Amino acid sequence: QGKGPTTQQQNLQQPQTPSPSKNATKGRQLHRKYYQIFQSFCREIQDEWMDIDVQLDSVLSSILNLRLRIPKATNLLRRLEQKIEEGEMEWMAFGYRSHRGGFSTKSLNEGIGCISSSGSVTAGTLETKDVELAISHDMIQHERMLSAVRNLLANWAECQESLGRKLDNMMTCMMEVDEYYVDEAQDENDWATQQQEWMEYMTDIYQMCSMELYRKQCLCQSVLLSVGDKVLVGQEMKWGGNEQMGGVTCPHKAISKCCKEWSMSSKKSCVNMERLREMMKLANVSKGG
Repeated sequence: QGKGPTTQQQNLQQPQTPSPSKNATKGRQLHRKYYQIFQSFCREIQDEWMDIDVQLDSVLSSILNLRLRIPKATNLLRRLEQKIEEGEMEWMAFGYRSHRGGFSTKSLNEGIGCISSSGSVTAGTLETKDVELAISHDMIQHERMLSAVRNLLANWAECQESLGRKLDNMMTCMMEVDEYYVDEAQDENDWATQQQEWMEYMTDIYQMCSMELYRKQCLCQSVLLSVGDKVLVGQEMKWGGNEQMGGVTCPHKAISKCCKEWSMSSKKSCVNMERLREMMKLANVSKGG
Protein backbone atom coordinates (compact mmCIF):
# COMPACT_ATOMS: atom_id res chain seq x y z
CA GLN A 1 0.00 0.00 0.00
CA GLY A 2 1.18 3.55 -0.72
CA LYS A 3 3.52 2.40 -3.46
CA GLY A 4 3.50 4.38 -6.71
CA PRO A 5 2.88 2.88 -10.16
CA THR A 6 5.41 0.38 -11.35
CA THR A 7 7.74 1.02 -14.28
CA GLN A 8 5.65 -1.24 -16.52
CA GLN A 9 2.48 0.71 -15.67
CA GLN A 10 4.28 4.01 -16.37
CA ASN A 11 5.32 2.75 -19.80
CA LEU A 12 1.74 1.75 -20.62
CA GLN A 13 0.43 5.17 -19.59
CA GLN A 14 2.92 7.07 -21.80
CA PRO A 15 1.79 7.69 -25.43
CA GLN A 16 3.77 5.60 -27.84
CA THR A 17 5.26 7.58 -30.71
CA PRO A 18 5.99 5.59 -33.87
CA SER A 19 9.65 5.16 -34.57
CA PRO A 20 11.22 7.13 -37.44
CA SER A 21 11.60 3.96 -39.49
CA LYS A 22 7.88 3.17 -39.16
CA ASN A 23 7.02 6.76 -40.08
CA ALA A 24 9.22 6.53 -43.15
CA THR A 25 7.63 3.27 -44.26
CA LYS A 26 4.12 4.62 -43.81
CA GLY A 27 5.08 7.82 -45.61
CA ARG A 28 6.43 5.89 -48.60
CA GLN A 29 3.28 3.78 -48.77
CA LEU A 30 1.07 6.86 -48.81
CA HIS A 31 3.36 8.50 -51.36
CA ARG A 32 2.95 5.51 -53.69
CA LYS A 33 -0.80 5.60 -53.14
CA TYR A 34 -0.77 9.30 -53.98
CA TYR A 35 1.09 8.62 -57.24
CA GLN A 36 -1.28 5.78 -58.14
CA ILE A 37 -4.26 8.14 -57.81
CA PHE A 38 -2.48 10.71 -59.95
CA GLN A 39 -1.66 8.14 -62.61
CA SER A 40 -5.21 6.75 -62.52
CA PHE A 41 -6.55 10.28 -63.06
CA CYS A 42 -4.29 10.73 -66.09
CA ARG A 43 -5.23 7.35 -67.56
CA GLU A 44 -8.93 8.12 -67.27
CA ILE A 45 -8.36 11.42 -69.08
CA GLN A 46 -6.44 9.67 -71.85
CA ASP A 47 -8.37 6.43 -72.25
CA GLU A 48 -11.94 7.51 -71.46
CA TRP A 49 -12.45 11.27 -71.46
CA MET A 50 -10.52 11.97 -74.65
CA ASP A 51 -11.79 8.77 -76.29
CA ILE A 52 -15.40 9.91 -75.82
CA ASP A 53 -14.42 13.26 -77.32
CA VAL A 54 -13.06 11.50 -80.44
CA GLN A 55 -16.16 9.31 -80.72
CA LEU A 56 -18.47 12.31 -80.54
CA ASP A 57 -16.42 14.08 -83.20
CA SER A 58 -16.87 11.10 -85.51
CA VAL A 59 -20.63 10.88 -84.84
CA LEU A 60 -21.12 14.60 -85.45
CA SER A 61 -19.22 14.33 -88.75
CA SER A 62 -21.65 11.60 -89.79
CA ILE A 63 -24.59 13.83 -88.88
CA LEU A 64 -23.10 16.63 -90.98
CA ASN A 65 -22.78 14.27 -93.95
CA LEU A 66 -26.39 13.10 -93.54
CA ARG A 67 -27.74 16.64 -93.24
CA LEU A 68 -25.98 17.52 -96.48
CA ARG A 69 -27.28 14.45 -98.30
CA ILE A 70 -30.91 14.37 -97.14
CA PRO A 71 -31.94 17.77 -98.63
CA LYS A 72 -30.47 16.80 -102.01
CA ALA A 73 -32.45 13.57 -102.05
CA THR A 74 -35.58 15.44 -100.97
CA ASN A 75 -35.08 17.99 -103.72
CA LEU A 76 -34.66 15.20 -106.26
CA LEU A 77 -37.85 13.50 -105.09
CA ARG A 78 -39.76 16.74 -105.43
CA ARG A 79 -38.48 17.21 -108.98
CA LEU A 80 -39.29 13.63 -109.92
CA GLU A 81 -42.85 14.05 -108.67
CA GLN A 82 -43.12 17.33 -110.52
CA LYS A 83 -42.01 15.68 -113.78
CA ILE A 84 -44.61 12.95 -113.33
CA GLU A 85 -47.33 15.54 -112.71
CA GLU A 86 -46.30 17.29 -115.89
CA GLY A 87 -46.95 14.08 -117.82
CA GLU A 88 -43.41 12.80 -118.27
CA MET A 89 -43.52 9.04 -117.73
CA GLU A 90 -41.46 7.76 -114.82
CA TRP A 91 -40.48 4.63 -116.77
CA MET A 92 -38.96 6.69 -119.57
CA ALA A 93 -35.41 5.56 -120.45
CA PHE A 94 -35.71 2.26 -118.50
CA GLY A 95 -33.19 -0.15 -119.98
CA TYR A 96 -31.58 2.54 -122.15
CA ARG A 97 -28.48 3.76 -120.39
CA SER A 98 -27.49 5.91 -123.35
CA HIS A 99 -30.90 7.57 -123.55
CA ARG A 100 -30.50 11.34 -123.54
CA GLY A 101 -33.97 12.00 -122.19
CA GLY A 102 -34.70 12.01 -118.52
CA PHE A 103 -33.45 14.84 -116.35
CA SER A 104 -30.20 16.68 -116.82
CA THR A 105 -27.74 17.62 -114.11
CA LYS A 106 -28.77 21.27 -114.22
CA SER A 107 -32.44 20.52 -113.85
CA LEU A 108 -31.75 18.33 -110.83
CA ASN A 109 -29.60 20.96 -109.15
CA GLU A 110 -26.85 18.39 -108.51
CA GLY A 111 -29.30 15.72 -107.38
CA ILE A 112 -28.45 12.04 -107.32
CA GLY A 113 -28.89 10.06 -110.51
CA CYS A 114 -27.26 7.51 -112.77
CA ILE A 115 -24.29 7.86 -115.10
CA SER A 116 -25.08 7.11 -118.74
CA SER A 117 -22.67 5.71 -121.30
CA SER A 118 -22.07 9.24 -122.56
CA GLY A 119 -20.87 10.28 -119.10
CA SER A 120 -23.79 12.58 -118.33
CA VAL A 121 -25.77 12.25 -115.10
CA THR A 122 -29.45 11.46 -115.50
CA ALA A 123 -32.27 10.52 -113.19
CA GLY A 124 -34.48 8.92 -115.79
CA THR A 125 -33.77 5.44 -114.42
CA LEU A 126 -34.79 6.33 -110.84
CA GLU A 127 -38.26 5.70 -109.51
CA THR A 128 -39.76 7.81 -106.77
CA LYS A 129 -39.85 4.81 -104.45
CA ASP A 130 -36.07 4.42 -104.85
CA VAL A 131 -35.48 7.97 -103.70
CA GLU A 132 -38.01 7.61 -100.89
CA LEU A 133 -36.19 4.49 -99.71
CA ALA A 134 -32.87 6.35 -99.72
CA ILE A 135 -34.36 9.24 -97.73
CA SER A 136 -35.94 6.83 -95.24
CA HIS A 137 -32.62 5.06 -94.73
CA ASP A 138 -30.76 8.34 -94.18
CA MET A 139 -33.39 9.59 -91.72
CA ILE A 140 -33.11 6.38 -89.69
CA GLN A 141 -29.33 6.74 -89.64
CA HIS A 142 -29.72 10.37 -88.61
CA GLU A 143 -31.88 9.39 -85.64
CA ARG A 144 -29.39 6.69 -84.64
CA MET A 145 -26.57 9.21 -84.70
CA LEU A 146 -28.56 11.60 -82.50
CA SER A 147 -29.22 8.77 -80.05
CA ALA A 148 -25.48 8.02 -80.01
CA VAL A 149 -24.77 11.68 -79.20
CA ARG A 150 -27.13 11.55 -76.21
CA ASN A 151 -25.57 8.33 -74.89
CA LEU A 152 -22.01 9.59 -75.30
CA LEU A 153 -22.84 12.85 -73.54
CA ALA A 154 -24.25 10.88 -70.60
CA ASN A 155 -21.09 8.73 -70.45
CA TRP A 156 -18.96 11.85 -70.67
CA ALA A 157 -20.71 13.43 -67.69
CA GLU A 158 -20.18 10.25 -65.65
CA CYS A 159 -16.50 10.26 -66.59
CA GLN A 160 -16.19 13.87 -65.41
CA GLU A 161 -17.76 12.93 -62.08
CA SER A 162 -15.28 10.09 -61.73
CA LEU A 163 -12.41 12.54 -62.27
CA GLY A 164 -13.86 14.73 -59.52
CA ARG A 165 -13.88 11.79 -57.09
CA LYS A 166 -10.23 11.06 -57.89
CA LEU A 167 -9.37 14.68 -57.22
CA ASP A 168 -11.12 14.48 -53.83
CA ASN A 169 -9.20 11.30 -52.99
CA MET A 170 -5.98 13.07 -53.89
CA MET A 171 -6.70 15.90 -51.45
CA THR A 172 -7.53 13.44 -48.68
CA CYS A 173 -4.38 11.43 -49.29
CA MET A 174 -2.29 14.60 -49.28
CA MET A 175 -3.45 15.41 -45.75
CA GLU A 176 -2.58 11.89 -44.62
CA VAL A 177 0.94 12.13 -46.00
CA ASP A 178 1.61 15.34 -44.06
CA GLU A 179 1.26 13.40 -40.79
CA TYR A 180 4.30 11.24 -41.54
CA TYR A 181 7.93 12.04 -42.03
CA VAL A 182 10.81 10.26 -43.63
CA ASP A 183 14.34 9.77 -42.41
CA GLU A 184 15.97 12.14 -44.85
CA ALA A 185 14.89 15.76 -44.84
CA GLN A 186 15.81 15.98 -48.52
CA ASP A 187 13.45 13.11 -49.35
CA GLU A 188 10.68 14.82 -47.44
CA ASN A 189 11.14 18.04 -49.41
CA ASP A 190 11.24 16.16 -52.72
CA TRP A 191 8.05 14.28 -51.93
CA ALA A 192 6.24 17.42 -50.81
CA THR A 193 7.27 19.18 -54.03
CA GLN A 194 6.09 16.27 -56.17
CA GLN A 195 2.78 16.03 -54.37
CA GLN A 196 2.14 19.74 -54.74
CA GLU A 197 2.99 19.57 -58.45
CA TRP A 198 0.63 16.61 -59.04
CA MET A 199 -2.12 18.40 -57.16
CA GLU A 200 -1.74 21.54 -59.29
CA TYR A 201 -1.83 19.54 -62.51
CA MET A 202 -4.93 17.63 -61.49
CA THR A 203 -6.77 20.77 -60.36
CA ASP A 204 -5.92 22.70 -63.53
CA ILE A 205 -6.81 19.88 -65.93
CA TYR A 206 -10.03 19.06 -64.08
CA GLN A 207 -11.17 22.69 -64.36
CA MET A 208 -10.26 22.78 -68.06
CA CYS A 209 -12.11 19.53 -68.74
CA SER A 210 -15.18 20.80 -66.88
CA MET A 211 -15.33 23.96 -68.99
CA GLU A 212 -14.65 22.03 -72.19
CA LEU A 213 -17.39 19.54 -71.38
CA TYR A 214 -19.89 22.35 -70.78
CA ARG A 215 -18.87 24.05 -74.03
CA LYS A 216 -19.39 20.90 -76.05
CA GLN A 217 -22.64 20.06 -74.28
CA CYS A 218 -23.95 23.42 -75.51
CA LEU A 219 -22.78 22.66 -79.06
CA CYS A 220 -24.49 19.27 -79.01
CA GLN A 221 -27.62 20.83 -77.54
CA SER A 222 -27.86 23.19 -80.51
CA VAL A 223 -27.60 20.21 -82.86
CA LEU A 224 -30.28 18.25 -80.99
CA LEU A 225 -32.65 21.24 -80.86
CA SER A 226 -32.32 21.81 -84.61
CA VAL A 227 -33.99 18.48 -85.40
CA GLY A 228 -37.30 18.61 -87.22
CA ASP A 229 -38.85 18.78 -90.66
CA LYS A 230 -36.30 21.46 -91.53
CA VAL A 231 -33.67 18.72 -91.81
CA LEU A 232 -35.28 17.88 -95.15
CA VAL A 233 -34.68 21.42 -96.40
CA GLY A 234 -31.31 22.53 -97.75
CA GLN A 235 -29.48 25.43 -96.15
CA GLU A 236 -30.19 27.77 -99.10
CA MET A 237 -33.88 26.82 -99.36
CA LYS A 238 -36.30 29.00 -97.32
CA TRP A 239 -33.56 29.93 -94.86
CA GLY A 240 -31.61 32.59 -96.68
CA GLY A 241 -28.86 34.02 -94.50
CA ASN A 242 -30.77 33.56 -91.23
CA GLU A 243 -29.54 31.00 -88.75
CA GLN A 244 -32.99 30.77 -87.20
CA MET A 245 -36.52 30.76 -88.54
CA GLY A 246 -39.59 30.38 -86.40
CA GLY A 247 -37.45 29.66 -83.34
CA VAL A 248 -35.78 26.69 -85.05
CA THR A 249 -32.03 26.75 -85.71
CA CYS A 250 -30.95 25.96 -89.25
CA PRO A 251 -29.95 22.24 -89.06
CA HIS A 252 -27.05 22.58 -91.48
CA LYS A 253 -25.57 25.68 -89.81
CA ALA A 254 -25.96 24.18 -86.34
CA ILE A 255 -24.01 21.01 -87.19
CA SER A 256 -21.46 22.91 -89.31
CA LYS A 257 -20.68 25.24 -86.42
CA CYS A 258 -20.45 22.30 -84.02
CA CYS A 259 -17.97 20.40 -86.22
CA LYS A 260 -15.92 23.53 -86.90
CA GLU A 261 -15.50 24.43 -83.21
CA TRP A 262 -15.29 20.90 -81.81
CA SER A 263 -11.56 20.20 -81.88
CA MET A 264 -9.61 20.85 -78.68
CA SER A 265 -7.01 22.57 -80.86
CA SER A 266 -9.56 25.18 -82.00
CA LYS A 267 -9.58 28.74 -80.69
CA LYS A 268 -12.81 28.06 -78.81
CA SER A 269 -11.30 25.20 -76.80
CA CYS A 270 -10.91 25.54 -73.02
CA VAL A 271 -8.13 22.93 -72.78
CA ASN A 272 -4.47 23.90 -72.74
CA MET A 273 -3.04 21.02 -74.78
CA GLU A 274 0.54 21.82 -73.79
CA ARG A 275 -0.36 21.63 -70.11
CA LEU A 276 -2.22 18.38 -70.72
CA ARG A 277 0.75 16.80 -72.50
CA GLU A 278 3.03 17.82 -69.64
CA MET A 279 0.78 16.06 -67.13
CA MET A 280 0.62 12.90 -69.24
CA LYS A 281 4.40 12.86 -69.55
CA LEU A 282 4.80 13.34 -65.80
CA ALA A 283 2.48 10.39 -65.14
CA ASN A 284 4.20 8.30 -67.82
CA VAL A 285 0.84 7.73 -69.52
CA SER A 286 0.57 7.05 -73.23
CA LYS A 287 -2.33 5.96 -75.46
CA GLY A 288 -3.06 2.31 -74.80
CA GLY A 289 -0.48 2.21 -72.01
